[in-house]
Amino acid sequence: MTTRDPDPSIQYWLPLVVWIAAILAVSSIPGPTLALVGFSVQDKIAHASEYSVMGFLTCRWLLGVRVRPPRALTLSTLMGAGLGAADESWQRLIPGRECSARDWVADVIGIALGVTAAGIYYLALRSARGAGGDGHSRAAPRDADGIQLGGGDSGESV
Repeated sequence: MTTRDPDPSIQYWLPLVVWIAAILAVSSIPGPTLALVGFSVQDKIAHASEYSVMGFLTCRWLLGVRVRPPRALTLSTLMGAGLGAADESWQRLIPGRECSARDWVADVIGIALGVTAAGIYYLALRSARGAGGDGHSRAAPRDADGIQLGGGDSGESV
């Protein structure tokens, strides 16, 4: 029996899956435990924050499995907005919780911020990889986070 190397894409999708599970776990807590009455700025910041991390991780995953950047940014935003809507709908079934369009808007704002941050991060890594000091790109392959996968002429990792 031969052993297989672990799927390298796990480093991209596992953090996303764990984060989504955390979001859904918090969404499943009955309302009185998390009671915030009416429109709360802190509540909207919390929604935007948790979904910005998800947007970043979603985009990082897609870029890591070699989805082209424009498509990765678009898909990340759409997937995040869809999950935000599903999460808000899920909360209708939880005692003391409600489905809120305002919360969903905060989710989408967070997603947009996270996806934007991931896009900027990707461009910065891409720019840094292309600037090898002499203006030529080094040939060593790197993952979406700029980590050298092996080989290369200097033997250094980022």
